[in-house]
Amino acid sequence: MAKKKTVVVPLADLQEDFYVRQLLNENHAIMLGCLLEDGVELPPILITPDYQVIDGRHRISAHDMIGRTEIRAQIIDDTNKVNLIAMAYNANTGGALLPTKEDTEHTIRLLLSQNVSEKKIKEILEIPSSLGRKWVDNVKSKLNRQKMMAALEAISENGLTVKQATDKYGVSLDKLKEALSGQRKKKEKEDAVSAMKNEISKSFSSFNQKNAHMLGKLLKMVEDGDVTPQQANEIIAELEKKQANSARNVDKWKKRFRAAYEDEK
Repeated sequence: MAKKKTVVVPLADLQEDFYVRQLLNENHAIMLGCLLEDGVELPPILITPDYQVIDGRHRISAHDMIGRTEIRAQIIDDTNKVNLIAMAYNANTGGALLPTKEDTEHTIRLLLSQNVSEKKIKEILEIPSSLGRKWVDNVKSKLNRQKMMAALEAISENGLTVKQATDKYGVSLDKLKEALSGQRKKKEKEDAVSAMKNEISKSFSSFNQKNAHMLGKLLKMVEDGDVTPQQANEIIAELEKKQANSARNVDKWKKRFRAAYEDEK
């Protein structure tokens, strides 16, 4: 692995196409942000020549959190995705925040999507054979369940025959027939999705109501001369900033879902 000299790159130019952590630890990112504000220089992140992020997502989040637009980075001369995944995972095992079991299984999912063998996965992640087999089997089980759900949806929504769905998604014919007889479970999952959508609607409705109340109060304060128009604009700008941050966070989650599942279609 050859590293080039450290360079400074804009956060906006960084690309994030894969993740070896299932989730970012917000508390860790906040702590790093506090260190940055106190003048501590964090280690540079690792990126590829085309600015794909290999390691350093918590540091990126910390820089973004405190309003910095650039970050130090070292460029790695390697574009092989399996190598990059291995490099990212192993960087975490030697870092301040060790990978969780969920992070490891998430990484195994990525490697399986690249057709890496179980033996090679255990070598890359440097985990004991018995534990590696258990985690790989667990991930394969979850992947098979996702394929089964996709096959069921293709039959019910897209008009595929059982045979066509079996061929397309590589699921067992007997297990697919068995799953078709349990459509009640599918209804329960649909209810869970609807519940999440309703929760989002309630959350945003409450948020919008609070904002409307606050802005109405602000308008009255401006009219009464208690707050200047400039101060009001500063408050509105802060609200817009928080909304933009929220939109960026949703976009990051969207990229995570795409990176985790699009390769498995």
